[in-house]
Amino acid sequence: MIDESERLKPLHRQSARYDQAGIRRHRAEYRAARYRQIIGSVLRRAGKILAHHNVSLSFAADMPMLDLDAVLFEQVLLIY
Repeated sequence: MIDESERLKPLHRQSARYDQAGIRRHRAEYRAARYRQIIGSVLRRAGKILAHHNVSLSFAADMPMLDLDAVLFEQVLLIY
């Protein structure tokens, strides 16, 4: 539980800074996105967290593209 709260602190601080600065939050922009690109980006961003873990993924060649906001989806994957 403590690990989870520590992981969420930066997200909460970022949100608070946006509120204080009056910066508008990211508006969802739904576009076709590839699984591999999104997952690859998440793995790169989580490099420090995953440094001591063996991560192995495989994707079916015929996986359809996703209609979503890639930025928001990456944030969800990083949080959970």
